[in-house]
Amino acid sequence: MTMLILAGFHPAAMAVMLADFDTVIPKTLEFKDEKGSALNTARSPGAGGRGDAVAIMYSVNSKGHAGWGIATGGMDVSGYEYLSFYIKGDKGGEKFDISIKDAAGLEKKLNSNSYLDVTTQWQKVKIPLSSFSGIKTASIGSIQLSFEGRHGKGRIYLDDVSFEGGKDTAVIEQPVAEEKAPAAAPVVAPSVSPAPAKITLPFPASDSAEKILVDGFERANPYDFYTVRTGGDSSLGLTSSRQLHDGDYSMEMEYMLATNRPWGTWAAAHWEAKKPLDWSGVSEVKMWIKGDGSDNVFRYTLVDADGETWNYSDINVMKNAKWTLLAMPLKNFTIASETGMKNGVLDARAIKAFEMVIMSKTERTVSGKIAVDQLYIAGERLNSAQAIPPAIVESLRIAVPAAGNIDLSGEIYNEFFWCPEESQKILHWGKIIASGKVREFSGRVEFASKSQNFSDAARFAYTADGLNRGTLTTQSPVVETPLLQVMGNNLSPVLTNLTVGNIWFEYSPYTFALPPLGGWGWKGATAEGDFRNLNYHAFYISQPYYSYAAGTRLIRYLSDWKITATGVYTNETARIQNGGQVDSNGLLTSSSDWDIKPVFDDTVVNFEVLRYLKNREIQVQALAGWNHFDRYATADSTDVFHPVYSQRLETTQKLFDPIYKLRIETNELFVKGLRMITEYRYLGTEYRPNFRKEPSWFDDADADQKGYNINLTQNYRGFVFSAEYDDITRVINSKYYRYRTNFGVGFYGYAGLDAAINYEIKREKYNTVSSRSLWTTATLGPNGEKDWLQNIAELYVRNQLNPKTAVWFKVRNEDTGVLNESKTDHTLSFFTKLEYYINSNTKLLAEYKTTVAPAFEPKGFPFDDNYVKAVFDFTF
Repeated sequence: MTMLILAGFHPAAMAVMLADFDTVIPKTLEFKDEKGSALNTARSPGAGGRGDAVAIMYSVNSKGHAGWGIATGGMDVSGYEYLSFYIKGDKGGEKFDISIKDAAGLEKKLNSNSYLDVTTQWQKVKIPLSSFSGIKTASIGSIQLSFEGRHGKGRIYLDDVSFEGGKDTAVIEQPVAEEKAPAAAPVVAPSVSPAPAKITLPFPASDSAEKILVDGFERANPYDFYTVRTGGDSSLGLTSSRQLHDGDYSMEMEYMLATNRPWGTWAAAHWEAKKPLDWSGVSEVKMWIKGDGSDNVFRYTLVDADGETWNYSDINVMKNAKWTLLAMPLKNFTIASETGMKNGVLDARAIKAFEMVIMSKTERTVSGKIAVDQLYIAGERLNSAQAIPPAIVESLRIAVPAAGNIDLSGEIYNEFFWCPEESQKILHWGKIIASGKVREFSGRVEFASKSQNFSDAARFAYTADGLNRGTLTTQSPVVETPLLQVMGNNLSPVLTNLTVGNIWFEYSPYTFALPPLGGWGWKGATAEGDFRNLNYHAFYISQPYYSYAAGTRLIRYLSDWKITATGVYTNETARIQNGGQVDSNGLLTSSSDWDIKPVFDDTVVNFEVLRYLKNREIQVQALAGWNHFDRYATADSTDVFHPVYSQRLETTQKLFDPIYKLRIETNELFVKGLRMITEYRYLGTEYRPNFRKEPSWFDDADADQKGYNINLTQNYRGFVFSAEYDDITRVINSKYYRYRTNFGVGFYGYAGLDAAINYEIKREKYNTVSSRSLWTTATLGPNGEKDWLQNIAELYVRNQLNPKTAVWFKVRNEDTGVLNESKTDHTLSFFTKLEYYINSNTKLLAEYKTTVAPAFEPKGFPFDDNYVKAVFDFTF
């Protein structure tokens, strides 16, 4: 079919309007890379006399990308023949790609210059839907305009986006400036420029590629699809989230990575195929990831027909705090272990499993939360029927016509626990989660039962009324509402997310971190968005009485730079008990009114610069900041929700100290598989921000020190060899110090085996009391001084016996010489765990830990030295 230009007027055919930006405002989506590319959109009133249009400004780096689109929500356009829109450019000659993606995730992309030359005058473009071959027009998910490095920078204007079904073959019309009618149906105006802008044939561009959505994460319960696997003492929780890139849901991965291995550990969301997927023709795997600003590694793993494990690791994507498209070419996947290798070739014709893995780089315990969305494959001649997993039926979804949906999910947890201190308990709790979405807004509510011992639920007893009647007394668990949250997404070009209610986020261990045991989050509000190349996140947290915390994080992304500024302010107040007040002399007086007084202020400001060199094989990170603390009074916080004012200080206690850190990391710069990390740090004695990571641990391990760390990790054919040396001197007194050496050997990747042996030597001398937490060395040795020499050896083995079953054990020997008491404490422990998934929703877990010399172990909560635990966990 030949495209023709109609110079005269002809009536519009049957049409459906998607967006005229006057009376029909669409739901839109935007995306861009983290390499310095910019994308900004805005409604342009009266653009060229046509009424409102959308202006799209783009500036894309050589290897970058950006785009804008309209979400159509599964619209059926099978009865139409053309995608139609009006377009003009600022300078003319602008180029872009245009694509349509169906609800199944198949996307077809075309080059704009195959159909038109953009000019500075309005043109009407009609592209035959047949050009988007392969997509299912009965269910269209979105229409997208995308820009890549070859498109450079520019500004285009778009108007009257619609689907039309006329029998004519007109493709481009160039009308004069006109006033739009307010009606929703598009009207074609007479043309005064009969010469065609371009004549071509309606076939796709030669470099167009197919895309198939593998997983859009559109489910209320991620455990319908994924199982969790972890290494070391790590944990991973999966949650469906409305903070998304596209669709109704993304999947949040909240992790805690803990190990004694110097090269770190991992946690993974795993999917196992009942019938292998056919990825023939796939050139790359792509997915959207919203990082948490951490230094951890994201790995995507495939298992092929031969049982070989293939990995793609990215060391940068989790550093980004906004949505980033991660492209993973199949040719860049590497085999996890050459031990037991079959043919050494990634067989894409039969993919048996895949998983998303979060990995740490060192032995330091780290935690955080990322989100993943829109996992898809790209290539040529893809088989959409054989390339994607079977869909999960959401039986607990309630449709809200033309508005949104409400999803229900839940969990029932049962646990048997025995320890010497408390004998045995059988606990259970459950929760129901309701999540609703209407256009850009969503809400989430959880109803949970308080944990209850079985023996406390009911009891049969005889009454003492002389009749010896039997009576059954029951006690029900308390129902709580631990979570209420309202969220708005993509509210404006500069506001991508607004959340009110329970909020979870983490900036860094040095400024604002999540509590060590998680919980239900803070109560407050967060806002997040982008202004050109500047990403911002801001929060406000309400706390007891007039107390509050507020802060922001600003990130500027450039091609090979990332610049971050973080600031957090905390104001703490307390109530004077029994309605008392403080007079001008600082004395309590009686009153019937509450008197709220300030207790302390805390301010922390950090600046961080990250520079990539040699194609990102070298990373240089510099951090500088300070913490200022003013204490006006003391308070009793035994009841943390109702702190009681104690006494005003005669002189305000003022504490101030800086932080400096320089870190250089190289990845395979000199030798394949070699990672080297060198770090110098200085943390002043009083650099202890209010929301630092695990305050008592921070005050011992991180605060009050200057020194350096060297970490070397070599991966070779599934083996890993690692050594670390850490040397610090305490700032408060140079006679206090800590020297630590940790080295080990591990193996991962063959037949589900993960094994490691490591040895640590630590010499430490310290005497201090923290001014900001309850931590002190007073209980660790004579005269309150810690004077230790520790030798720790650990053997760890984990084996994935089959897709449903994993078992691991850890043997740990620890000798602690207390030098100022001339004694040595010896502890030998054995810890084992069995995990069995009946299905992805139902898990059985058994744990056992014993200590050979329990006399040296702590007594009481959290009862983690000698115990037996069995868990039955069901999600739905």
